[in-house]
Amino acid sequence: MSAQPQEKEQIQELIEEAFNKGMEQGRAETIAAHQKEVEKSVAAFKSAVKEMVRIRQLDVDRMETETVRLALAIAKKVIGHETEHGPVIGHVLKSAMKKVVDPRHLTVRLNPKDIDTVNGFKQELLLSDDFGGTLQLEADETIQPGGCIIETKLGDVDARIDQQVRIMEELLNDHLPKHSTEG
Repeated sequence: MSAQPQEKEQIQELIEEAFNKGMEQGRAETIAAHQKEVEKSVAAFKSAVKEMVRIRQLDVDRMETETVRLALAIAKKVIGHETEHGPVIGHVLKSAMKKVVDPRHLTVRLNPKDIDTVNGFKQELLLSDDFGGTLQLEADETIQPGGCIIETKLGDVDARIDQQVRIMEELLNDHLPKHSTEG
């Protein structure tokens, strides 16, 4: 007995329906499987980007620190050259005198190499309206050329070049990024 055309048509529809359901289920399973892989890949990519940003920031911080250190090294060289080959003590002493509260009876300790230079403009300091006291120069080998210490009855003014550079270096270092030990 053969199936009636109507039954054949129903069987064909059932087969097509089952085939279509199978195809949809296969597509859904494939999409779900690929979706998980895509999500894993996106998470790995985000993690890699985050790590790259972290490493880049560390590099920027290190470059900033090294740039400051290089600038300080250059400044020390230039200052050292200028103190050896130029009349830096005049500028330093005149600036330091502005910080003196009581300008009477001062002792200026300075490097022996600078005594002749300061003697050359000592009269300018003694004649200035705001001074009106005595100024004694004292050689001190522990003070680098270009710097001085002004001793007064009310306290000292430390205008040593190495101390000023040290203070500048500390201030700059305080503002540099702190490195973590990671990475």
